[in-house]
Amino acid sequence: MKKNVSIIIAVILICFLVLSCSSTGQNANKTLWQDYNAIKYGKEEIQNINVSIPVNTSNATTAIVFIHGFDPRGRMQYWTLIDNYRDKFIVGNMNYRIPDVHKDINMNELLNDLDRAIAAMEKTAKDNNIQIQNLIIIGYSLGGAMTLNYSYRNLQKSHSIPIKFCVSLAGISDFTDPAFISLSSKWGAGLTGLNTKKLLSLFSALSNQSITENDINEFGFNERTANNLRDISPINYINANTLPTLIVHSADDETVPFSNSQNLHNTLEALQIPNVFIETNKLGHSLGTSYLTSKRKMNSSLENAIIEAIDRYIAIYCE
Repeated sequence: MKKNVSIIIAVILICFLVLSCSSTGQNANKTLWQDYNAIKYGKEEIQNINVSIPVNTSNATTAIVFIHGFDPRGRMQYWTLIDNYRDKFIVGNMNYRIPDVHKDINMNELLNDLDRAIAAMEKTAKDNNIQIQNLIIIGYSLGGAMTLNYSYRNLQKSHSIPIKFCVSLAGISDFTDPAFISLSSKWGAGLTGLNTKKLLSLFSALSNQSITENDINEFGFNERTANNLRDISPINYINANTLPTLIVHSADDETVPFSNSQNLHNTLEALQIPNVFIETNKLGHSLGTSYLTSKRKMNSSLENAIIEAIDRYIAIYCE
């Protein structure tokens, strides 16, 4: 009898330890945040945002929105970076309609998706009696282009939360960069199945103008095409009032040219816009992460440098 009781007690203890070690919103058996998943902001299933709200709402007046790149699988690609803030701030991780996959989706439609996603996050916060006062937007690759465009062009329509600063992770700042054409020839099935033809198809969708190989010359894109691409390039909207910007890019990126971030940094510097350019190498376009694991952690030293820069900007701009 005593042996059976001991076994029962042991089983109970094991179950207790397993439950107390759950990593979803908990730490040392203490709930740190509440998740609100797949909050709809549009008619299509992919138009949704996951929102985390910390239990301790003393800092919850600041919100962070993360935007993945062209591949929707990247929604979790940098979650270990964003995860650092879920117990402190409201965090939103949005999905959006992918151009060249979903019909008639151009850059303006993507920016409308971002605007509505932020509004949905704001409503979720208000439902929890929290008024968001500061907004930080972080975007990777195509999500970086959305981040910079939305932040630089003052496109808030569905909400009035002031954006304090933005973060571009290997983001596109200039679609006219001739380096895109030379790099796209290296885009093979090992990445996302992209090539020059796919590049032109994607850029056509984003700019809402047909772009073919006939629009490419020895200097890059012809003038008509370049003008259309300038309209969706964040670098062309930089002015004296542009928001502080954190830029992260690896020099060996073979998808988004490193020159995109170099030119973005130089343009911001010329106008004395606060910015931090974190340059790295040998980490590729993914910045050291992979789609092959469920928890995609970037290079630890790079992640620490990004967190340090974000924390410094939060202290300065989100008081």
